[in-house]
Amino acid sequence: MKKNGSIKVLIAIVSLAFLLIGYTPLNIHAQETSNTAEETTLKLSEKNPEENVSFQVGDLMPGDVVVQNYRIEVNFDDAVMVGFQAVVRDGYDKLAEVLKMEVQDADTGEILYKGLMRDMNPSEELLLSKGKGKQEICYKIIVSLDTSAGNEYQGKELVADFNWWTKEEERRIEITSLTEVAEGLLNTPFHTIEKIKDELSRVLISTGGYGYNVENMAFYDVRLQLWNGREWIDATEENFPIEGIRVTLPYPRGTSGETHDFTVSHMFTVDSVRLGIKAGEVEYPPVTKTAGGLQVTFKGLSPVAIAWKELETEDSSDVADSDMTAGDTSGKDAAGNATETGDGNKGLLWLMVMNISAGLIYVCGSKVRKEAKHELKK
Repeated sequence: MKKNGSIKVLIAIVSLAFLLIGYTPLNIHAQETSNTAEETTLKLSEKNPEENVSFQVGDLMPGDVVVQNYRIEVNFDDAVMVGFQAVVRDGYDKLAEVLKMEVQDADTGEILYKGLMRDMNPSEELLLSKGKGKQEICYKIIVSLDTSAGNEYQGKELVADFNWWTKEEERRIEITSLTEVAEGLLNTPFHTIEKIKDELSRVLISTGGYGYNVENMAFYDVRLQLWNGREWIDATEENFPIEGIRVTLPYPRGTSGETHDFTVSHMFTVDSVRLGIKAGEVEYPPVTKTAGGLQVTFKGLSPVAIAWKELETEDSSDVADSDMTAGDTSGKDAAGNATETGDGNKGLLWLMVMNISAGLIYVCGSKVRKEAKHELKK
């Protein structure tokens, strides 16, 4: 009897356990789904600049979670931005009212979007910046049904289109006064604004040549910023163009391309094997004067220094020219025009000298012969 009673108690406990598991709000299937996320690979290139895949879920229970990974292979000659959108198809609005979605950059963990799937406006751009060449972006998309979802949402389906496309990378250059020390310079000898300016000035004077001095210098904080679809962000070592970037610097106040010459220097603020630079080193790029300012190609940005000097005027050039030619008036008349100097008759003079010499030789020879005959007669 005791044995049968124990078995009945055990059966009752197991039944109760199954009953509780059946009514738990956290679905076991959700946990399994999130740990075994599938991955889809898409390729974007010059010939195929956009891709889309359909996403379908249904028969979700409150607390269910679906995770999907997307690997986007990007291969372009120029730097591009990769964008993403999720668009719920018509006729699936009911489940979209409560279905949540989170879009992550799987490489960095950055959350690009978090909210209801239906609230992602079709015109909204979730952009990630990538350089040129072959690269990859991994998106992690997590779709879930909140535990508070009522019975009216259970058993419903949803179909959406996940769209990816590329666009030319949007950039801008921010130029302000140099007032802050970049973090990458704090552990270098150039950890203050004064030391940075001293080093940039030294390079400008030593490499710029005669006429440049510290009184005619300006210092700037120049930053490359990229548009990520939501805001402008500073470029980093990872996404700075390896070929450098062309920047047009404004002419310092009181100067212009017609009246001054310029030289520019820039100090690197990070160590980068990819870019071939080291924090604290200074580059001295060529400068091209344009109507809009000074055009320079940098391998990094900020801090930047410009030095200038006045161009020589025409009056000073004329004085220099007259000094160089003073006292040399040969071949010119009083008005400075060229005159004949007889140089063209040098050939004739040489011919006359040769004829006279020949005549003297002949005369001397005749005299010598006469004297010799006279001696023989004696």
